Amino acid sequence: MYFLRFFLILKEDKMKPRKILTFGLLIILAVFVLSGVPLRSSLAQQGTCCSADWKLPLPAGNWLITQGDRDSCVSSHCPGGGVVNEYALDIVADTGKDDDTLGVPILSPADGTVLDKFWDPYGGGNVLKVEHGDGGPVSVYFHIQDYLVKKGDTVAQGKPVATIGKSGREWYQPHLHVFVLKNRTQKIGLKINSWDGNTNFATGAVIKSTNGSGSEPTPIAPPAVLSKPMLSQPENNSVLSENSSVALSWKPVSSAFQYKVEIWGGQYDQVMTPCSWQAETTCRIGTMWPGTMYWHVKARGTGGLESEWSDTWTFTVSGSQSASPTPSPVPAFLSAPDLRKPRNGKSFSTSTDIWFEWNYVSGATEYYLEYWGGPYGTLNSGWITDVAYHIGTMWPGTYSWHVKSRNSGQESPWSNTWTFIVQDVAPTPTAAALVVNPPSLSSPADGSTWPQTTEITLKWSASENATKYKVELWGGPYSLMTPCDWQTGRSCYIGTMWPGIMYWHVKALGVDGQESAWSDTWSFTIQEAQPTFQGNIAPRCNRTPDGIGSNNAFDGNLSTFWTDGLGHQFTLELRLPDPMEVSRIIVWDRPQNSPDNNQINALIIRLSNGLEKRFDMNSQGARCIDVTLTPQVISSVTLKAHDSSGNNGLSEVEIWVGPKTGGPTCSNTGRMP
Repeated sequence: MYFLRFFLILKEDKMKPRKILTFGLLIILAVFVLSGVPLRSSLAQQGTCCSADWKLPLPAGNWLITQGDRDSCVSSHCPGGGVVNEYALDIVADTGKDDDTLGVPILSPADGTVLDKFWDPYGGGNVLKVEHGDGGPVSVYFHIQDYLVKKGDTVAQGKPVATIGKSGREWYQPHLHVFVLKNRTQKIGLKINSWDGNTNFATGAVIKSTNGSGSEPTPIAPPAVLSKPMLSQPENNSVLSENSSVALSWKPVSSAFQYKVEIWGGQYDQVMTPCSWQAETTCRIGTMWPGTMYWHVKARGTGGLESEWSDTWTFTVSGSQSASPTPSPVPAFLSAPDLRKPRNGKSFSTSTDIWFEWNYVSGATEYYLEYWGGPYGTLNSGWITDVAYHIGTMWPGTYSWHVKSRNSGQESPWSNTWTFIVQDVAPTPTAAALVVNPPSLSSPADGSTWPQTTEITLKWSASENATKYKVELWGGPYSLMTPCDWQTGRSCYIGTMWPGIMYWHVKALGVDGQESAWSDTWSFTIQEAQPTFQGNIAPRCNRTPDGIGSNNAFDGNLSTFWTDGLGHQFTLELRLPDPMEVSRIIVWDRPQNSPDNNQINALIIRLSNGLEKRFDMNSQGARCIDVTLTPQVISSVTLKAHDSSGNNGLSEVEIWVGPKTGGPTCSNTGRMP
């Protein structure tokens, strides 16, 4: 899914920004591939692709594979990156240029029906699925820029269904991420070993498409010029009351499928983009501060083609300038980047290779670096998409730098300004960077099991000298995710999850920008929803030792006493018919012959998920313990007498699924975990 970028730095003179090229380290990878060294252990394959009549989903010509499947992967297609990625291909134009890839039509590889299109919040962006035949196979495409079909459409081989983009990973190079599933329900892709006459799909391979090159190709007509939108409401020069809920509307444009709105004026000191590339032809603003406002709209069609801006209309919101309606909030500014390196106040020798680095800003697409000092004036990087800029060695002097970000509608303020010194002689050694140890994970417990209704929160302990933490989570039906990226807190809320075994780890960032190693990797299991059962499940449990006591010792009726005959250090295991979400366990100690002669002083309760706790049996009257559980799915409960004083055992065990209903109550309470 992700495109891994490598850089080749060309040697140039001091202070001249060095050109950064997108360049795969294919030679290094080829050494592994050609030497026969396996990159990853094999996964049980679900079959191979593709049928002889299938064609590559790209226009006729040569294309470059920037990342093959798990057998030649370089990043996210490797095992651990998610089963949906392991047999995927990342493909770009053979020139390697973004402009030759972005907006290129994706063609249906065979006749089929559009199965689904949706947004994947975990990096896939716009996703399209096309089913070929009754029940499959299904071709899947990620990072789409524009959809050209809708769900349920019938498509012929070679028909354009979408365009290549970089949605979901805006800072990556545009590319086609494609894989093929055996059917609608399959999670693991088919191994692609033959497609459109090509047999080599390793990273770095050039493949050839013949799609659309037959005797009767389906030509893609050049895009027509889009008409600019015609505004309709509020009418030009109209006056609205101060409590009006403002909604801007316009007429649809033929061949357009998205619209962008800009509005400014009145008491608002910036151009705002309240609706950015939406499908609807109405943009709802809400109440606004009094003043004269200006607005216009532009349209966008397939291939990213944009119209001119519409005519600019005005409207006035009446009321005094001091009136205080409750307006919709002005869209938030983009955040300024956080600087990373060179660190503020650091000293370097003239032989040091200087890189400027800063963080990604949510919503930003480009960054602008300014740096100055020493014998030079102010220099800049220009607007770039990367969060690093290479300078090389620098002449002696004191330098300052800052960075700002922007997107299509906004520009952030400048970041803080940092300084550093370049010296002719070796600088005075600075203190060694503080060591940052990996965090220690704490919850959910390693190997624990949780019902599907559980809202998961990942927790860990603080690392000395750390300021921020980054979390990665994967497993089950999910690809590798970063739900919390360099945050200051020590917990990461996930919420409810689909069933499966999940894995997670955390790393820390120190005060000097150094990163720790990853923590240990822990796992937890989200179980499928269980059949509904409410009540005391203890009477239905199987018991070890078996055949002792009375069945009535498990039905909540204390009038029937039970003697285990195992002596005063007994252990009893109760196995549930099926794993269930248990909320409460109640245990009573009332010997058969002497109801007042209580004999168990303490009891150890152990659950099948590994949780274990000791409880005192002290209470008024009969000894008992009423334990409330954080609801969790378990398959067995083990009871072990601890510090007992006689031969008699328990008289009653209750294991409740859902709330307890009826029966006696015990005043001695506890909790697990």
